[in-house]
Formats: sequence, structure tokens, C-alpha cells
Amino acid sequence: MIEFLHIPKTGGTSILNATKGKGNGHKFINDIEGDCFSCVRNPYDRACSLYWFMLGRYKEAEKRRPFSMSAGYMSLNDFWKTANERVNPLTIRLMTPQIKYLRDGDKVISPRIKQLLRFETLSEDWPAFALEHGFNELPHFNKSERPGTWQEEMTPELIDIINERFADDFEHLGYERIN
Repeated sequence: MIEFLHIPKTGGTSILNATKGKGNGHKFINDIEGDCFSCVRNPYDRACSLYWFMLGRYKEAEKRRPFSMSAGYMSLNDFWKTANERVNPLTIRLMTPQIKYLRDGDKVISPRIKQLLRFETLSEDWPAFALEHGFNELPHFNKSERPGTWQEEMTPELIDIINERFADDFEHLGYERIN
């Protein structure tokens, strides 16, 4: 049976639930055996989603320990401007470009990735894929609480940061850069 390679912030928690746990949490293709499928997401949308996800985690932590995470309330631009300063292994893994999860030696996308779904069309593509592989319907977990769309959140500075940080994702996953 095909397993799911979970790239963070690409709908993975929902997919893992639908696959009845047949997947690998936030591992790189070289760290697992066998054939896989995965899901990728527009780098701008993924970057915004990660910010809102982390902000929610900071707010939850602050409820338990007041004022302990107040630095977490930085703006979206500041979050990504200071991304390289974070040394927490989980945060680093969450911020890793998607293509690094899929790369296998000199192959940009491993031949063991048998299907590469897109977050943007997941709800339309999932039913046929699930039927073919015996998976369940796709639930929606970990929805980020955000005030608008990722397009509304883009600033010229943020566009430059994301374009540079996720250059390989744009190049190899077929997403268009904003200039």
C-alpha cells in the first residue's frame, strides 16, 4: 500500500486521518522506505499558513504561561525576516522548503513519489485518489485562523523573502513567483 509523505502545512493532518494513519510524519523521502505520495502547496500560501499556525501555538502557550511567548506576536513580515534566527528543530523543519522533503540524491523529485497532489486542488482530486487506494473522505483539520487570503497578506518585502527562501519550490513544483 502506498504511504503518505507529510510535508508540513500542506493539509497533511487531514490526509493522515483519511489514510487511516498510513504515512510518515514530517520525514524526508530518504528517511523512509517504499513508494509514497505527497501533497505540495503554493509557497506564499504555505508561508502565511505557517505564520498563522505558529501564532495560534504562541497564543495557546501564553494561556498556560502568561507573557511567556509575547515575542511570538510579531508581524508576518517580521516572522519571516527573522526565520533564520529560530533554532528550534520543529520550527526549522516546518520552515524547510517542500522540495527538500521530495529530493532523492540527484533526482529533484524521487521516483518513489508516485503521486504529487496539490493543496489547491486537493478537495477535487482526493475522492478519485482515495477510491483508488482505499482511503477515507478527506476531513479538514488544523485550519489556520487567518483574517484573509494569502494574496491580501503579501507585501513587496514578504514576496522577496518567500521568493528567495522557497526558490527551489517555485522552480521544481511549478508555482509562479510574484514579482
